[in-house]
Amino acid sequence: MIRSAPASNTGFKAFLLALMLLLPGVPGAAQQADKVRVPIAAAAGIAERALREGQPELALQLAGGLLQRDPGDAYAHFIAARALMQLKRPRAGRRAAALAYRHAGTDDEKFQAAQLAAKLALEGEQAALAQIWLRRSLLHLPDESYRDRVIADYKVLRRISPWSVSAQFSLAPSNNLNNGAEGVENLINDIYLSDLSGDAQALSGLRATANLSFSRRLSASKSHETRLTGQYYAQRVRLSEEARAIAIDSENADFAYDHLELGLTHTTRAKNGSLTLEAGIGRSWYGQSPLNWSMQAGVKRGFKLSEKAGLLLSAQVQHRRYDDTLLHPVNTLDIRAEYVSKLASGNRVRLGLALNGAQSDTANSRQSRATGYLGYHLAEPVGPAKISFQAGASLQRFPDYSVGLSPVLGGRKDRMVFGSVDFSFHRLDYAGFAPTLTVQARKTQSNFSRFDTNEVSMSFGIRSSF
Repeated sequence: MIRSAPASNTGFKAFLLALMLLLPGVPGAAQQADKVRVPIAAAAGIAERALREGQPELALQLAGGLLQRDPGDAYAHFIAARALMQLKRPRAGRRAAALAYRHAGTDDEKFQAAQLAAKLALEGEQAALAQIWLRRSLLHLPDESYRDRVIADYKVLRRISPWSVSAQFSLAPSNNLNNGAEGVENLINDIYLSDLSGDAQALSGLRATANLSFSRRLSASKSHETRLTGQYYAQRVRLSEEARAIAIDSENADFAYDHLELGLTHTTRAKNGSLTLEAGIGRSWYGQSPLNWSMQAGVKRGFKLSEKAGLLLSAQVQHRRYDDTLLHPVNTLDIRAEYVSKLASGNRVRLGLALNGAQSDTANSRQSRATGYLGYHLAEPVGPAKISFQAGASLQRFPDYSVGLSPVLGGRKDRMVFGSVDFSFHRLDYAGFAPTLTVQARKTQSNFSRFDTNEVSMSFGIRSSF
């Protein structure tokens, strides 16, 4: 806690006399006819004694008197917060603790005020706000030995809070913002058709993304949990001068993408794993114009194979209805399997396989895709960063693909390889958030040159470190 002022030399007699004291200016304090003046130097010590003796009304009155003299007195705000906590007024106490934090002059005082604010927020049934105050306390640790305790408290709060909120932001220079073609010529099975338009070619620049998600627990027990979920994803780009010269009619807003989704999840738990049912509805925009509505439902089944290994199976069906009346609805089925294992070294490995298929009355929307990937996470940091890797490949087929009214002989076939390296700089942690760097590369080869693509990007972001 913030260091207490020394007890008054007037001793216990002065304390008993102070029990009759009323200093004005504290809302909710009981009024008395008699008033006794106490020296400013003694007021803080008497207030501390009052708190220890179970006299929070007196401590609150003394704090009010000190704040009349100096509204920026951090210690008086702190006393008021503790008194209000004893009076079972946690929300008012949390506001007083916030003022103590604002006016505190040292890291130790700010740490203690933030910790008290977190406790009062929790007592006031504001668990999400308590999490924010715990993160603030991490900025002012008296000693690094406190860090693990604060993080453990935060994880407990996250479990008991009905709300869960997360946010991820990234900024990524890229040589291919629009998934455009590498070349200028439009070839199908090596037969030249025409030159590609500027916006169909790879355009370089800067990509910014934000991914915000929340969930609200509706009901829970030891064996189940039901949550309302929501997500908002946004992408914005800034074309380079080179890209503007290639696509002279294109604007940054032409490549903006937004997706909003609301859903419901229900999870049941057992000794050998979990079962999750999901359903949701989404709305997407591209180029700042409505793109489609989507509805999806899915199931996930997790299996605990051992203390260090697990398997996750999932399946999802989705129905997309486009705003463009020339495009028919698309129905997709996505099936995935992922195996995760912790090695003796502490490193973690992931192996995954995903199968996806789509059916539609729009010929070019009918497709099938198979993707395999390998992920590897190093348990020990390398220098200042924690590092993980991922690499994989996919094969995608569009059996009925056509250009205009002319079907492509043998359909369209795309082969893609991809990889990424993720760096999390945990030593640069700020309030539990660490900067990240992700280097990504992917290359697609197709019998339709419009889809021969190559992208290398470097994303800078921020991520919670616990």
